[in-house]
Amino acid sequence: MEPTQLGVEHRAVQPFNIQFPNEIWSLVISEACDPLSEKEMLEAVEHYLRNPQIPERDRQSILSIALTCRTFAPLALPFLFRLTDILTFGSSLSGSPHSNNTKRVPTTALPVPQFMSSDARLYGDFVRFLSLGNSPIPDFEKVLYSCPNVTHLMCYVVPGNRAWGPALSQLNSLVALRITAFDALCSPGDRSVITFQSLETLSLHVMHNGQWGTDFWNLPKLRRLAFTYNDHANQTRLEFLRRYGRALEFLYFDADLSPSILNQLANFCPSLNHLQVYRPEDLFAMSIQAPLVGVTVVTFAQVTWERLYDPLSALLMRDILSNLHSLFFPSLKQVQFLWTSTKTSPIYSPDSASMLRSADNFLKYPPWFLEVLAEWERNDITLLRKDTNEIITSSTASSGFVI
Repeated sequence: MEPTQLGVEHRAVQPFNIQFPNEIWSLVISEACDPLSEKEMLEAVEHYLRNPQIPERDRQSILSIALTCRTFAPLALPFLFRLTDILTFGSSLSGSPHSNNTKRVPTTALPVPQFMSSDARLYGDFVRFLSLGNSPIPDFEKVLYSCPNVTHLMCYVVPGNRAWGPALSQLNSLVALRITAFDALCSPGDRSVITFQSLETLSLHVMHNGQWGTDFWNLPKLRRLAFTYNDHANQTRLEFLRRYGRALEFLYFDADLSPSILNQLANFCPSLNHLQVYRPEDLFAMSIQAPLVGVTVVTFAQVTWERLYDPLSALLMRDILSNLHSLFFPSLKQVQFLWTSTKTSPIYSPDSASMLRSADNFLKYPPWFLEVLAEWERNDITLLRKDTNEIITSSTASSGFVI
């Protein structure tokens, strides 16, 4: 046999053995797996929509990386279980499950193989972000207890499930919680104190007209609060803010704001620096005698290019937006619009875009808004479009289309 052939054969049997420190492999695997980030999950928890979508990840690719070799397995498997979406149901509360994720419930209770040399005992120990769907889960307590390291949780509370409080409070690492409640969060007459020792963000969506069941919650680290509620019991909301509002830095209301709420915010939420409301018109009930001096950022969830051109909406918005800094928020530094892109508008199509641009100025910012924007700039207030993370100035707005 010729030496060259020997050389080829010799090279062919050489093992693939690249030696890197574990820290380097961790960076490589993390980049390849592209796991859901804490920022993305927090945005889902705080999102103003009733049923926010969690960004999808390619689980099959992560699994393939984990199965490549024993070096990759302990680095990739935690990313596979980082977000666990258990029992996602349809929109009906009486609907039947149609999720492909139901098999993950027993998986979280399985032991981690010894070769991984991991601190985790069970696969559930890897779960950091958890979504429990939007229908009854008979053994939700078992799911929560099998995932003790959850930091971000989204869940629905329906009539009949009364043990949510204790089950949630045992999650010592929980920092962000989104609850959509169709029933009270504790049994009638239950006066047990429930402490969420690490919770910093709470998104509470009350979809019933009864007691909230939060009277004996202890939230020592709460900094960010989002509210949605169907009932009109102002006293319940005021009492919640009185108890838990002292250290709030961010507050979102998705409802009509009564004068009793707006005009007590300065007293109940003295640390507030970021207020988000649904529409500018929601601030009409705010008294100019009780400005929020500490608020530097105001976000509006429902400001769209259609509403800027609607005569009635534009009239109402102009009055509020023109006086944001002079009457309501004297320390204002930034206004944020979540916005709706032209591309999501029902009248938009790629074929019609050029026609719309040349037909009229409907896709440009209206003149009245340019005047408001110029006034903000004179007072060092910026406008941020959250859908594009773009700072809008009077010069760019006067020449650009709202797309």
